[in-house]
Amino acid sequence: LETGVVNMLTGGIMRGQYVAYSGPPMSANEGFGAMAVLFLSGAWVARKRLAHIFRIGLGFKATDEDEHEVMSYRAAVWCTIVCWFLVVVYIHATGLTWFQSTIFMVISVIVLYSITRVVCEGGVGFARAVYLPSTFLANQFGTNGLGAQGCTALGFTFTWIGDIRTIVMTQAAQGMKLTEPIKRRHPLVWCLMLAVVVALFGSLIT
Repeated sequence: LETGVVNMLTGGIMRGQYVAYSGPPMSANEGFGAMAVLFLSGAWVARKRLAHIFRIGLGFKATDEDEHEVMSYRAAVWCTIVCWFLVVVYIHATGLTWFQSTIFMVISVIVLYSITRVVCEGGVGFARAVYLPSTFLANQFGTNGLGAQGCTALGFTFTWIGDIRTIVMTQAAQGMKLTEPIKRRHPLVWCLMLAVVVALFGSLIT
């Protein structure tokens, strides 16, 4: 409806334009804005809890608060930090600058978090990102700013943050919700990792 109204008012100058894997530019940018607001609002609501968890995790403090959680606070915090660093290093090694790699990672987290919330709280089977991190970088930095190596690096990211509809994060979140009645939940992490390995192996041989 919005695209049709704009085409009527502007003489159709935006007709035929689209953002890769996302649709018309206006709806794609608005959709990403909605995802960013969803992410920021969630982080703001949970800011005190997150700060408390990070203080415990970074301080190596022993606590019994996390005995019913899937992971201990210390393991969750340090896994987040180490994995974030490794992914940024990998993206940088493929051809993006450190700044571009960090921005790409931030956008990826926003997209994955938003899809997970939509699927888990909306009761839908899957959701599709309205704006991809690679498209965001291409639009914001331009192909000249990224360079040939940077554009090639963005192509490599399509294997894990491309036109995604189902992600491990949504299944993990739903699984954790279903297992809330279980008192000792730490072994579930290893079950989840085993499921990921089995699925990856199955996708490679089929």
